[in-house]
Amino acid sequence: MSEDKNLQGLALWISMGLSRKGIGAEEFAQNHLPPSSRRSFYNWAAGRNAPQKAAHPILEQALGWKPGAVHRILTDGFVTEQDVFQGDEDKAAKRASELSDEELLSEMTRRMLFYRDKAEVADASVIKIDATLHEGKPESKSADKQNHGTVTALGTRRKAPQYLAARTEIPSDSSLDDSDE
Repeated sequence: MSEDKNLQGLALWISMGLSRKGIGAEEFAQNHLPPSSRRSFYNWAAGRNAPQKAAHPILEQALGWKPGAVHRILTDGFVTEQDVFQGDEDKAAKRASELSDEELLSEMTRRMLFYRDKAEVADASVIKIDATLHEGKPESKSADKQNHGTVTALGTRRKAPQYLAARTEIPSDSSLDDSDE
């Protein structure tokens, strides 16, 4: 790939990066780059010249690109968004690495409580479904024992392969009924 095409490719990727951020080149340069890199940035964005290697990390970090993305754009003929832009998991890991221990523990606690509450709602739903399945049935120990052997948590019968193939249920007194194990 020729150097001019590489420079134009970098200019296109810079344009795409600015578009993703929703800002123009001037605003980006003012807010995200050190003063010494701003004039050079306009040349990079126009496809006039390539950044020196020392400027690659500055540009990559400012645009939210993966480390090494500038080098790859300038040297590779085929580059995808996955090669250039950081994924959401990369961004989340970066944000997490910037948090204090107290902030991390606080966030973990918040998430654990959220999922505990979700689990309690799910458990309540299972209890409600189970109650609905057993509604109107006599509540005796023998009925519970019989149901335990033939009904799973969702109320489906266990079947051995040969009964499943024949589409017949296993008799509760059969040696194939292994649900009490």
